[in-house]
This record gives sequence, structure tokens and C-alpha cells, in this order.
Amino acid sequence: TDALVRGDFYASFGPEIHELWVEDNQVHVTCSPAKRVICSFPDRRCLIVNSKDGQPVEEAVFTVDASDIYFRITVVDEKDRCADTNAYFTDEVL
Repeated sequence: TDALVRGDFYASFGPEIHELWVEDNQVHVTCSPAKRVICSFPDRRCLIVNSKDGQPVEEAVFTVDASDIYFRITVVDEKDRCADTNAYFTDEVL
């Protein structure tokens, strides 16, 4: 329950999020092999890193602006199973 109170958890139907950190207004994510990694914002805007040439995505970097209010990361594997982070509010992490 301590992890729930701190917000140190994520929901997953299979993919794993290994690391997530913010540095210099960039969100860095490492994960299990994925078809895509998505960074979503409150205005329905998304930044997406897709696999290329059959090579899965295992890390992604997204630039986030303080005006975005919050962002959320989604990892999608080859079976279309998702892992989703909590929302991270930019005024707390940038």
C-alpha cells in the first residue's frame, strides 16, 4: 500500500516499464520490447516512438513542456497489450 500512496506503480496487461525519469525537460523510458511507446498529454496530443524495420522499441525519449500540465506513458507490445503509467504533473517533475 505504501507504493500506492507514493504513486510508485503502473498498470500492465503484459509489457514492463523498467525505468522512467525526467531530466532537462525530457522524459526517458526503458521498457520490455514494444511495438510503440506513447507519451500522452491532456489536450489529446501524443508523441509516439514506433518500432522500425522489425526492431522493437526498448527505450524512448520525449520532450515535455511545463505548459503540458501532465503526461502519461503507454507501452504497447506486439500483441497490443498495454502498460500505462500514472499521470505525472509537470509542475512536480520538471
